Amino acid sequence: MPKKVLIIDDDQVVLFIQKKMVVKSGLAETTTEFSNPVEALEYVKNDSTNDFLLLLDIKMPEMSGWDFLDAAQNLPNINKIKVVMVSSSIDEKDHAKAKEYDQVIGYMEKPLDITKCQTIASLLG
Repeated sequence: MPKKVLIIDDDQVVLFIQKKMVVKSGLAETTTEFSNPVEALEYVKNDSTNDFLLLLDIKMPEMSGWDFLDAAQNLPNINKIKVVMVSSSIDEKDHAKAKEYDQVIGYMEKPLDITKCQTIASLLG
């Protein structure tokens, strides 16, 4: 199980709900939330000691989830990062694109619920 779970989404309501679901499901005892993906990228970049699970939205204003993943490829700790895309997009192109990234272990459609969090836990092994 990763040491840190980060939720990255520009919607405050989504951040709140996902945090509650992650904790209630037992996926993690606590989470760190970011409404700005640039700040989340800096956070991950500056913490090379922890393993991360990122619950990452795709459509965000300053940096998309895809832009985030592209930038993360250059991080020295990229091998310590697992990502689940959590998006309202049902576009098959998004599902296919997610599979292009080694760090992406799953794709969930919003809203995240306890069952989906349990599925994420099973993906982590």
